[in-house]
Amino acid sequence: PKEYKYVVSKATKKQFNTLKKLMNDKDVDTVVNACDAGREGEAIFRLVYNEAHCKKNMKRLWISSMEDSAIKDGFDNLKEGK
Repeated sequence: PKEYKYVVSKATKKQFNTLKKLMNDKDVDTVVNACDAGREGEAIFRLVYNEAHCKKNMKRLWISSMEDSAIKDGFDNLKEGK
């Protein structure tokens, strides 16, 4: 189709509304995409970001380990969301 139409399911509507509220909060200036680095994680994040009508600056967390030091290093070196 030329245009996809998305509907938030009843089962996840509360969770989506929480994310939408946080992403669009006036005190938030940057949203961090910390989803799985694969295509699915990226697609899910961008779908939620777009459906929430978020226009905030986006950064990407790239890590290859779940160890505390790797996570801290990843947050210290966030990549541009584009």
